[in-house]
Amino acid sequence: MKEVICKKPKATKLAACMLLVILCPFMLAGTFQTSYGTNESSPLSPWAIDLFTQHNPHNGKGLNQSSGAYAPFEEVTLYTNITYSGAPQANVFVSFQVIGPLNSSHPFMLFRSAATNKDGTASISFRTPLNEYPEESVVGVWQAFSSAKTPEPIEDSLTFEVAWPIEISLIKFLNEEGNPQSKFARGEPSTVQLTLRNNALYAKDINLTLMAKDSAQTQIEQTEIQNIRLEGNSETQIEHELSIPTWAAFGEGKIDSTVYSGLYEDMKIRASEPKTTQFSVITRAVAIAEAHLPQSQLYAGEPLSINLKVENRGNETEELHININYDGGPIGKLTITLAALDSENLTYTWNTSEIAEGKYTLTAEVEKVPWETELEDNKITVGEIRVNYRPVFPYAVHLFVLVLVITGIFTFSLLLALWKRQYMNRGEKDQDFSSTQNEPNRTLIETELSKPKKSPRRKYSRTQRKVK
Repeated sequence: MKEVICKKPKATKLAACMLLVILCPFMLAGTFQTSYGTNESSPLSPWAIDLFTQHNPHNGKGLNQSSGAYAPFEEVTLYTNITYSGAPQANVFVSFQVIGPLNSSHPFMLFRSAATNKDGTASISFRTPLNEYPEESVVGVWQAFSSAKTPEPIEDSLTFEVAWPIEISLIKFLNEEGNPQSKFARGEPSTVQLTLRNNALYAKDINLTLMAKDSAQTQIEQTEIQNIRLEGNSETQIEHELSIPTWAAFGEGKIDSTVYSGLYEDMKIRASEPKTTQFSVITRAVAIAEAHLPQSQLYAGEPLSINLKVENRGNETEELHININYDGGPIGKLTITLAALDSENLTYTWNTSEIAEGKYTLTAEVEKVPWETELEDNKITVGEIRVNYRPVFPYAVHLFVLVLVITGIFTFSLLLALWKRQYMNRGEKDQDFSSTQNEPNRTLIETELSKPKKSPRRKYSRTQRKVK
């Protein structure tokens, strides 16, 4: 018994098979056309065929003409008119074939048949694409064929394009001032501005659907703007107000916009390719993270340092305005600009010279920035400070001692000056007396010395006598 060996197909054969599969639809179309022939093959034949669509005036009437464009999911109606010597022919069996788009690797193919009515016209209708086909596979150029079983084979063809008739050419967000902006805080209103272009030559009535989601894919808003009329071959701007909820998740959100032209079996028929635009939900928040005082009491007039740490906890650069207060009113204000997620240590010096004696509670508060929603950390208690007056008695004693010292010095200086003056005057008088009275004084002295001295005994005897 011989062993059977299974050989693998060669690469060239495999490539040939794939090429045959791709070209099969076009080969079938060519076979279809060759087997039936055309009016052009028998120009003198009384039989005539004409394939056209419902679009007017661009309906493709005439041999091998083109029709107006269709949108995906839009209904296409093909008509075939059969005449004999110009007279309509009823009950003629007509075959239809549709293939497209011609540039697709998976083209859609349709085969149908119908009989002509008393007006000699047969028709079929279909929508593009069918639900099992992806949308991108139907956009492009399509081709339709029609043939009739008559004594002389006749056929006609036409082409039509499947394309989105409406184009969402631009979506942008505007702030309250009407300027373009893509970042919004919670609760901040915005405006969605869409530019729609109608590429068709005729006016269309459409509905516009907008669906916004945050970064957590939670639906923020869904709305439908109905009965919008777009003139043919023109652009129209549509605006819709969108407010970011206070509960929206931070991060990148998106808004999906789609244009619909009608309903088919409770299913909306799209008239444009959906378009998505992103926006950001940001945090706008400032806070005072820390605050402290280096001391708990001081004398009135002494400076007090108030130390603060401020933070920008949002995603945008902010200008912070910090107000410092005490029980009696405002103390002062600080202003600083902080980048996103940045912090800074600040010191404010308080002049307490005009502060009454007492105990005060100091607070600091940073003003809210636009669309800030979390305000619990905007205000903080810095601390308590006791302001005292300096004691009056020690100052009075020091002043009294100083006055005494100054008075003593002044008195001593005055007495010294008087004494010096008196001493100098006395010296001048002694000098004058010595010059004028020296001689008489000497004579008196000599006279006194020349007088006889009394005996002491005689004096003693007198004394004794008195005693006896």
